[in-house]
Amino acid sequence: MDKKVCFLDFERENLVNLVEKYRDIVENKKTSSNIIAQKKQIWERITLEYNQNPNVKKRLTKQLRKLWENTKAKRKNKLKSSSTYSLLSTTIDKHINFSGNTTLDTAVDGDDLQDTTDDMHCDANEQPTAKAKSNHLGCSEGSLDELLTPVISLRVKKIEDATHQQREIHLLSTQREQLQIKALEERLSQQSELHAIKMEQEREFHQLRMSQEKDLYLQRVRWEQELHQLRVLDYNKVQSSSYSVMYKQ
Repeated sequence: MDKKVCFLDFERENLVNLVEKYRDIVENKKTSSNIIAQKKQIWERITLEYNQNPNVKKRLTKQLRKLWENTKAKRKNKLKSSSTYSLLSTTIDKHINFSGNTTLDTAVDGDDLQDTTDDMHCDANEQPTAKAKSNHLGCSEGSLDELLTPVISLRVKKIEDATHQQREIHLLSTQREQLQIKALEERLSQQSELHAIKMEQEREFHQLRMSQEKDLYLQRVRWEQELHQLRVLDYNKVQSSSYSVMYKQ
């Protein structure tokens, strides 16, 4: 028979952190030979990384796998326990909405009734005689209040906490939306300013270009006029010299 292996809390936490790194393979539900080989390889790697920690005791792969299976089983048991408590709380809430003469054993199942009647010091397995019913009705008023008070207080606290969280989430969401709107407005304002600056630059550039083109056109016209005048003078000189020659002849 194998000797029982004990693990400390930080050793369990260390293993859980390592398994979370390779959870996709470790918790793969497929049973193919390839997946099984991958799981074996991954568990060997987990064992190697686990034993590299100087603060833990060296363990075997089968010991770590057994610890992981036990940890999952404990988690499932906790979930079942919390589900049972939630079922009891829901059943009691339903009982509150019923008539005051309705007893607790008519609102819950047989399994949940056992714990409830133990706290109320009432026997759930006795025969439903008229005397037992009257005694149950007599003691249920005080015992039921004692049973319901912590449950109702807990549920009220949970509701208040949830409401507070929802209010904080709504406030954060509103603040984020306001910041987004403010950022959008600033960006639009910047774009509008940049557009106005660009339009002003284009207008000034257009005016400068038109002014330069106008100056060039006027200068060209003056040159053409001067050239025309020179041509006219030359022509007149040629005509004058030709007339002079003809006159002399």
